Amino acid sequence: MQLLPDEITIQILKKYILSNYLQNGYFMDGFPRTLKQAKCFNEIMKTNNLSINFINNINLNHGILIKRIINRRVCDKCKISYILLAVPHKQKDLCDFCGQLLSKRDDDTPELFNKCLKDYHSYAELIIDFYKKSNFLFVNLDGSMKIDKIFAFVSKIIDNCS
Repeated sequence: MQLLPDEITIQILKKYILSNYLQNGYFMDGFPRTLKQAKCFNEIMKTNNLSINFINNINLNHGILIKRIINRRVCDKCKISYILLAVPHKQKDLCDFCGQLLSKRDDDTPELFNKCLKDYHSYAELIIDFYKKSNFLFVNLDGSMKIDKIFAFVSKIIDNCS
C-alpha cells in the first residue's frame, strides 16, 4: 500500500484547515504520516496564526492490533467499519445502520498488516520524536482501553485545551 505524495496530502489538508468547514476545531487521525507533512502542517498553522492544542499518540501492542485487523468487517453499502471483537452489533454479519452484509477487506491479512506496521514504525518514530521536542502538549494514550474510556480521556484533554 502506498501513501499519497506529501504535496497532495498537504494541499488537501491546507484547503480544509483554511476553510470555514473546520472553524469549530478538528481532531485528525492518521496524519501526519511523514516528517515532511508534520513540518509543513506546523508551518501552515504558524503562518495562519492557528494553534495546535495537543498531539495524541495511541499505543497498542502488536497482538491486539492484528486481532482487530483480522476481525474487521466493512459494510459494502455505507462503508462503516466494525471490529467484531470490540463492538457487538445487532445481527451477525449485517450492518447495524443499513442491514447490508458485512465483508472482510482484501487487505486485512496478517502478512499485509505486518508490512504496514513495519512501514508505520519507520516513519512514526521520526514524527513522535519531532513532536516530543516541540512545545506542544504530547499525550501518549493506551489504545487497549475500552472505547468509552478513550473517548472520555481525549474529551478531557480537549476540554482542558479549550
